[in-house]
Amino acid sequence: MTHRRLAVCLLAAGLLIITGGCVSEVTIITDGTRKPVLNCVLTNDSVQTLRLTWSLNIDDRPLVIPIDTATINLYKEDSLVGSFQPAGDGDWTLTYLPQYGATYHLQAVLSDGTHLTASTTMPALPAIEDVPEADAYPTKWFVQNAAPDPCWVAIIAAPTHLFPWSKPVSSDNLHEEVGTDHPQADHFNAFGNLLDLLPSAWTPSFLFYIRLQANESISPLATQPFCLQTNFADHTYVCFQAASTEYDAYLKTSLQKTMNRLDPDDPIVWLDESNVYSNISQGLGIFAAYAERIIRYNDEAHE
Repeated sequence: MTHRRLAVCLLAAGLLIITGGCVSEVTIITDGTRKPVLNCVLTNDSVQTLRLTWSLNIDDRPLVIPIDTATINLYKEDSLVGSFQPAGDGDWTLTYLPQYGATYHLQAVLSDGTHLTASTTMPALPAIEDVPEADAYPTKWFVQNAAPDPCWVAIIAAPTHLFPWSKPVSSDNLHEEVGTDHPQADHFNAFGNLLDLLPSAWTPSFLFYIRLQANESISPLATQPFCLQTNFADHTYVCFQAASTEYDAYLKTSLQKTMNRLDPDDPIVWLDESNVYSNISQGLGIFAAYAERIIRYNDEAHE
C-alpha cells in the first residue's frame, strides 16, 4: 500500500487528533444490534464537545443516526460541573474549562434508561519549549522539561489567511512525513528515513504523528533536547498534545488498525471499531482528555 493511500484512509477515518475535542467516526455493526456511541475528548479549551449517535448496521442510510434526547452530566471527582446541551445532529456542548490533574466522570442517561459511563484524568500541559535560535531548515529545535504523560506531535500547514494568528481548525493539511531524534519516540508508525524526502534531514520518518512516550526521568534539572524535521514553512504549526491514558490508547490502536488492515479498499475494515480502544460502559466510543500546546514556526507558543 502506498503512503498516500494510507494517508487518505487515515483522514477519512476521522482521527481528528489535533484540532477537535470531539472524535467523530462512523461505527459499523455487522450483527444487527444497534448500540449507542459516545465520543468526547476534554481539551484545555473553554467549550467541550461531545457526539452521541447510534451505531449503524451495514445497510443503514443515512450514515449518521443522532441521539438528541439524553441527560449528559460531567463530574469533577464527585461534584457536578455541568450538563451537556444538545446542538443538533448528535452534537452536544458544555461551556467549561477542565482543570489539569483533575479526574472527570461522564454519565449519560438515554431515554430508554441506558446508562453510559466513563472516566478520565486531564493531563498537564506539555512541558515543551522551542529553541528558535538553533533552528536551521528543515530542523526546528525544542527542549522538554517534563514528560509525565505520553505526548502526541503533529505538524499542520495552515492556510495563510489565518495569519497573523489564529488556531488551525482543520486536520486536512497534516504533514505526512515528519522526523525526530527524540529518544522516547515510539517507532510503531516509523518508516524509512526522512532523507528520502529532504536531502539535508537525518532523522527517521514517521507517518503523520510522533508519539513521545512518558518518561519520569525528564525534569527541569534533566531536560531532553530534541528536534523535529519536515518541510517547514512560515505558515506551519507544531502541535503537542499531552494525552490521558484513554486518549493515548485510542489514538495508538486506531492508527495501528488503520496501518495493519488487510484490505484498504474495504471500508468496513476501517470503519469497524472492534479492535479500537473504547472505555464507554454499556456502549461504544471514547471519553478521554488532552492538553494542547501549539507553537508556530518562527513564532511564539499558544495554548
